[in-house]
Amino acid sequence: VKLDIFQDQVFVFTPKGDVKDMPAGATPLDFAYRIHTEIGHACIGAKVNNRLVPLDYRLRNGDIVEIVTTKASHGPSRDWLAIVQTNQAREKIRQWFKRQQRDENIAQGRELLDRELRRLAHETLASVDSARLTEIATQLHFRELDDFYAAIGYGAVSSAQVVSRLGIQDDVEISLPEVAPPAAPSTAGVRVKGVGDLLVRFANCCSPIPGDDISGYVTRGKGVTVHRATCPSVLSEKDIERLIEVEWEVVAQQTYPITVRIEGIDRPGLLNEITNVVAEAKVNIVAASVSTHPDGMATLTLTLKVTSLQQLSKVLARIEGVRDVTGVTREQH
Repeated sequence: VKLDIFQDQVFVFTPKGDVKDMPAGATPLDFAYRIHTEIGHACIGAKVNNRLVPLDYRLRNGDIVEIVTTKASHGPSRDWLAIVQTNQAREKIRQWFKRQQRDENIAQGRELLDRELRRLAHETLASVDSARLTEIATQLHFRELDDFYAAIGYGAVSSAQVVSRLGIQDDVEISLPEVAPPAAPSTAGVRVKGVGDLLVRFANCCSPIPGDDISGYVTRGKGVTVHRATCPSVLSEKDIERLIEVEWEVVAQQTYPITVRIEGIDRPGLLNEITNVVAEAKVNIVAASVSTHPDGMATLTLTLKVTSLQQLSKVLARIEGVRDVTGVTREQH
């Protein structure tokens, strides 16, 4: 039986013969977390077809995968975030680190809030009615007060914002850090899961658009920066507690700038034909540049305004259909 009929999937087996479908490029770590979260956390190695392989081994169709675990495991390594290829595995690893740092974040959050209360209202956290704090936490979609404190601790919620909501300032003006308006587009259309009233902006390094898997990174005093989940800046991030879940919301007519690199054979009319197919797809071009090479090839760089990953995929397919175009890629700075 041929298993290579799906190019974007691989089919592998457990030692007991159960078939698991995995995305192409998946690793033994992805497989471990697919089986069970605790198996992933306790993983110390992997065997493929009875041979030890590195954890970043790329699974192939027909592989028999066995995960080696230990009860003495100290949990996942931060390096695993750069190895796993599935969002499911990546999110489970992040959640493990968040849980490990939860107590520290709660203590930090309480300290920050107490400090801000003393500065702005001449009160202490101990003097504030816990029912009022619970009410604010609920308004911000936190189920428990400790979750609320933890969010303050890792920077997802501003302590000054909480004092403002309490309404007990001692006639002191709250002075928040000045945040320059982002050069990127409006951030309408992105929601931080479980948290409201946060400044959200898009990362210029990877330019996420609706349809992309995304992650948020909390920058103290500057809100949440939204990256593509595969962005190297996110995958290499060591300060794991600053990563936060975000998701797209449907917003009509919202557009996002995307840079596209097009390679092709240099000939008269090539740029004109490409811009025509982009216009036919009802996509605006906001910037364009062309460079030619001694080997007779040309590189075109276009900045497009698109509404979603689906629209981008369609326009890229149209560009690929233009005669003498040899390659089209989405740029990531």
